[in-house]
Amino acid sequence: MSKKLRNTSMWVLAALLGLLAANCSKPVPGEKEMLGKIKGKASLRLADGSTISQPGTDEYSPYLVKLSDGYLALVFGSNQGGLHDLYVAKSTTAFDGEFLPFFNTPQKITSGIGAGSKISFAAKASGTNVVVYVNYTGISSATVDPTNPGSSSLSPITNNTATVGHTIIGISGDGNKLFSTDGSGIGHSFDPGGANVTPFGYGMDNATSATQVRQENSGYEDAIIGVFYGSTFAAAGQQYFGPIFDLDTSLAFSGLSITSMSTFNADSAANDLVLFSAFDFFDGFTEDLYVITSHTSKDLWDSAGFLGLDFSAALAPPPDHWFDMFAPATSCPNLGFSMTPWSAICTAIGDSSTGSYDGTEAGEFDGSTSNMTILGQDPGNFFTIAAWVNITSVTACSTSCVIVANSGLGASTDGFRLYVDATGAVNFETGNGTLSLAISTPGGLISDVTWNHVMISVDRLSGLATLYVNGFEEGTTNAIRTDFNTNATLTFGAPDGGANPITGLMDEIKIYNFPVDATLAQLIYYE
Repeated sequence: MSKKLRNTSMWVLAALLGLLAANCSKPVPGEKEMLGKIKGKASLRLADGSTISQPGTDEYSPYLVKLSDGYLALVFGSNQGGLHDLYVAKSTTAFDGEFLPFFNTPQKITSGIGAGSKISFAAKASGTNVVVYVNYTGISSATVDPTNPGSSSLSPITNNTATVGHTIIGISGDGNKLFSTDGSGIGHSFDPGGANVTPFGYGMDNATSATQVRQENSGYEDAIIGVFYGSTFAAAGQQYFGPIFDLDTSLAFSGLSITSMSTFNADSAANDLVLFSAFDFFDGFTEDLYVITSHTSKDLWDSAGFLGLDFSAALAPPPDHWFDMFAPATSCPNLGFSMTPWSAICTAIGDSSTGSYDGTEAGEFDGSTSNMTILGQDPGNFFTIAAWVNITSVTACSTSCVIVANSGLGASTDGFRLYVDATGAVNFETGNGTLSLAISTPGGLISDVTWNHVMISVDRLSGLATLYVNGFEEGTTNAIRTDFNTNATLTFGAPDGGANPITGLMDEIKIYNFPVDATLAQLIYYE
């Protein structure tokens, strides 16, 4: 892109951020409004008016159910006690059919699970109690009294076929079927008290969350809306209907990365509400609970795959750290949007004023001493790194041509390495000092003297990583190491130690403090 277009984009992004800041300054404590469409934390409040989502901690995967006495129960996960546990809060009054009531202070279910990472679970109503299904180290189900959850006892799911290696991602509207994904990302539906596990169909594959849309609202018995690594989608069995553009746009512009969805089945299907949790990367990057009060479940289903009237051409999310490689021999400024910019040091990087991918300047790496280093910064458990790369000779990469690394070479070396090998494949390798796990694209994607956009999206806590090349997903896995070191020097153009450097050009290095989905990957590529 030209410098003029880039500056225009900067002004547009600045205007959007200004509008968002003005919107978030409305005098309702803790309320989120997403372009006037989605209201969040203010809808789930305690009796004293404070929000259930707490500052500085993660609250996620909300399940709201109506009990037989007319009261509501909210079940969610949180690390507010330091470790991850499940909590339940009962409403202070019965549900009037229209407005969500206030809730009593959430209480921890049983003596607590105390997990080191997020818990996969689902919940349904059973009389005046709640049944919670969990898949964590042998704990699988519990019947919970919302007024005395500490007395709950855990018991096995009868259908133990699905308790090994499956991640629970949701539950059907009637509570009779659990939705899950296996170790390969294949979506399943099963009766927790039965004996069979049935593939749901292509539509749920690789989903990270799924919630049923009632037949009255969708016309399908197996309709779902859900989350696919930070983006929404709608599907029914083998049919995939596409993302919910209005919701995705509002999320992106409001600085939210959605993680889960569920449906509150109201007395009338026309009033079914959708709840979700999302990371807020404009406000401390903690996970909070939200309720969509402007759109019903049917509204969201009907809008899937279509550009709404209020949808405009989406912009790529602003990078937290951005090194545009303009005159790198002189300086290496951080042009990103983070409040705490990272200082970079460009060493022996030449200025290539011709031949860059967008007609401007690029950084020229000599295959010897050239590199860009960022000292003393930790990308954390969630991050995305993207760059335009032009390698002079892919076959000369031999073992690897390193794009970025925070360690030396060696599969099990503690840290990570993003590199191109001699086959033209892109690889992301993680190690903890003893063991290693990696992800690779097919060979032949990177060729000599050709600009290619390479991006790695990482959720270290869940072991998820996705490689994008030229805007397309070319490799994904939920099995990278979850214990590789992130707090080490980031080096672009060579690994720590200088071996296997890149000979060629690099441009537009961008770092985000959140993982991206396929939609955001396309926006970043086309920016």
